[in-house]
Amino acid sequence: MSAPDGGDPRATRAALVATGEELVRGGVSDGNSAWLARRLRSFGFAVSSIRVVGDGEAAIARAVGEAIAEAAVVVVGGGLGPTEDDRTRHALAVVAGVALTEDPAAAQQVAEWFIARARQPSASNRRQALLPAGAEPLRNPRGSAPGIALAVGGATLFALPGVPAELRAMFDAEVAPRLRAIGAAAPWHERWLQVVGLPESVVGERVAEWMARTGPPYVSDNVRYGVVTLCVSDRDDAAGRERAAACIAAMRATLGDHCYAEGEESLAEHVIRRLRAASATVALAESCTGGLVAAALTEVAGASHALVEAAVTYCDAAKSRALGVPPELLATAGAVSPAVACAMAEGVRRVSGASFGLATTGIAGPDGGTEKTPVGTVHLAVAGPAGTRQVVRRYPGDRAMVRQFALHGALDLLRRALP
Repeated sequence: MSAPDGGDPRATRAALVATGEELVRGGVSDGNSAWLARRLRSFGFAVSSIRVVGDGEAAIARAVGEAIAEAAVVVVGGGLGPTEDDRTRHALAVVAGVALTEDPAAAQQVAEWFIARARQPSASNRRQALLPAGAEPLRNPRGSAPGIALAVGGATLFALPGVPAELRAMFDAEVAPRLRAIGAAAPWHERWLQVVGLPESVVGERVAEWMARTGPPYVSDNVRYGVVTLCVSDRDDAAGRERAAACIAAMRATLGDHCYAEGEESLAEHVIRRLRAASATVALAESCTGGLVAAALTEVAGASHALVEAAVTYCDAAKSRALGVPPELLATAGAVSPAVACAMAEGVRRVSGASFGLATTGIAGPDGGTEKTPVGTVHLAVAGPAGTRQVVRRYPGDRAMVRQFALHGALDLLRRALP
């Protein structure tokens, strides 16, 4: 995909710096930067780079200095806590060439947060009121650490807490109004198309005409365990919205019923919404997924109106005892088989009284596979008013990947059975 900024000058560019040893060690994924990039684009700023550094003051200062050199807006996430390894405020003071001093307004924010919880801030908490001279504190709607707004090197710099809920709330409450005042090029309009049941390569082939374009609308994709998200970007004006709408319509036509939704709706959200709209319910019988399907559905608000119950029947005895799967069927067909998947789906539907029964059984690995039934083999079944449907899938990857693929495969099978 061609870069949407198309060589935009520095005034329309933003850069991100994510801090934290947990990020560079790989212990935590940097979800904040992806969220910030999308939000910044909505204000007309093309993100030119994302830098991930540890907690070292020198590393943060170096990354911020590089970001300032290329962008008019720089957002730093993390390092504003009360401990000695929270060094973002110190690094910003170094970059700006100013002293670090206690800011009265920031100190008041910290004090108010603790007073509201009938607690007293410790000496380490008061460190959160230290700001580079000339900086403005940003109110934190979700936590004790004030953010920082600072003009330096011809750029506007915002430092936000690393806790995702705090970062997002502060961005929307404090940073967004300031970005509107700064202004950039025409904001970007983005639309999403959610696709399931096709490999990323096949999706790419079917929409290649759009992905190869050198002018707007721009199409990019992101894939996660069998769900491909297509993002369409164009300028947020009448012409841009019209182009984006035409692109979405054309891609929907070529991808057919593999498109399950527009927007950022997850597959679990889509299934719960469809179940509720049909006044239908589902019960789950999970083996290889071990409760992943239930966890995904219960993440969705309103799931209690659609999900009746879930059983993790991991061993053969549990499949017989809880679902009524005949022991002789398990003995002859094997637990990982089309017949047992169907019996599980029908059994959980029968015992729960739900409209639909959904079942998973497979070999996630790394052991247990055979030449006939290799690791990655998963049988999925859904039983409903129109009968029972079963499919077999061969998923790639390690144990965690196979289970995640099976989660989305099961939800897709249920989606296709819904009225």
